[in-house]
Amino acid sequence: MQYADYQTAPAMIEVREGDHIFMKHNPDMVYQFILQYMQAKQGASPVYSQIMAACHIGSLSTVSRILRGLEKQGKIQIETKMGSRPIIMVTGARWVPPGDSAQ
Repeated sequence: MQYADYQTAPAMIEVREGDHIFMKHNPDMVYQFILQYMQAKQGASPVYSQIMAACHIGSLSTVSRILRGLEKQGKIQIETKMGSRPIIMVTGARWVPPGDSAQ
């Protein structure tokens, strides 16, 4: 399955701190991927490895760091339960099954 629209955001962004310039992964690209994935999969959240592959991120720890940043911004919530994978929830979103009217 292709999620082309999220790729309109650049994968890497330039960050300036004082005299230093460095590149970092774009959290907006990750957020857009999560939104499109959840829309395509009827509200199911992607696993970290799917985010890593789709957004061309080199490690699961980087995915985790980006998601924690999105959580601090209030864009997502991450629910973790013992023995199961983390569930990503988009803040303010509600899944409406096809055929139901949104209220």
